[in-house]
Amino acid sequence: MVGAVPQATPLQKHRFEVIKEYGGCVPCLLMGHKDVHATIEHVTEHGRRKGKGNEQHDQTVGLCGYHHFGHCWHGRTKRRMIEMVGPALTFGRKYFEEYFGREETLVELQDLIVDTYDETPWAPYNMPEHVVAEVRELWIKLNREEYT
Repeated sequence: MVGAVPQATPLQKHRFEVIKEYGGCVPCLLMGHKDVHATIEHVTEHGRRKGKGNEQHDQTVGLCGYHHFGHCWHGRTKRRMIEMVGPALTFGRKYFEEYFGREETLVELQDLIVDTYDETPWAPYNMPEHVVAEVRELWIKLNREEYT
């Protein structure tokens, strides 16, 4: 990215905290592994973050070290990781999005997690099962709409 990164607003910083401490990695969650530590991934298009100014911080999703950077979990091979939790974004956006849906879809799922947390907070790395179910249901609905 070229240029200075705009400062996140207090609300955006809160989003980042919820992603990292209470939401975890969205693709892992979709694959049945909830509460996996996550980093912040800004959605990009043609190598640039989406959104103007600090709006780019609203287009974010939680990804673990594997889904973000391709770092395999201890003792696991790339092939085993793909079998367990799908492909990493670093292996190619097209491959990643064929598996999980567009990044914008993941942002919608992340928005649901943040909004649900704000309504009824839970302990760090302890997402309630009903939230997991809601996220998975929305994921299925959004991907069904995209491909029909």
